[in-house]
Amino acid sequence: MTALVTGSAGGIGSAIVRKLVAEGFHVRELDLTSGFDVSDPSAWEHVGSVDLACLNAGVITGDDGRLTDLTDDRYRRALGVNVDGVVFGVRRLDRVMPRGSTIVYRMPSVWERYRGLFIGSATVVLVEIPELQVLFSLG
Repeated sequence: MTALVTGSAGGIGSAIVRKLVAEGFHVRELDLTSGFDVSDPSAWEHVGSVDLACLNAGVITGDDGRLTDLTDDRYRRALGVNVDGVVFGVRRLDRVMPRGSTIVYRMPSVWERYRGLFIGSATVVLVEIPELQVLFSLG
């Protein structure tokens, strides 16, 4: 079986990769450190079908996590990774994964700190969920 993990080079992402490998999955690792930007919709066009997708990539908004210190560039980057990256990923995976497949989403750190920061965006629909939970089941 094949899995995909975004944000695979970070702490939680690398732990997800290790767990999936231990469970017998072949893992496709997608991370900015290896040239994959989840916030770039064209990057997703090269992603194919997998049995399990873990959309784990996420960034915090500032060095100290203070919303008041957030620059416009950091805000746009956080929005791009934490919201657009999920939307672009789900949109692509819906086209290439078979019905009944599973997409898992981990809440980014910014959501954990500022629950409700992205009012009016896709994130507000997610409410609070545990670290890993099935969010989308294609079917």
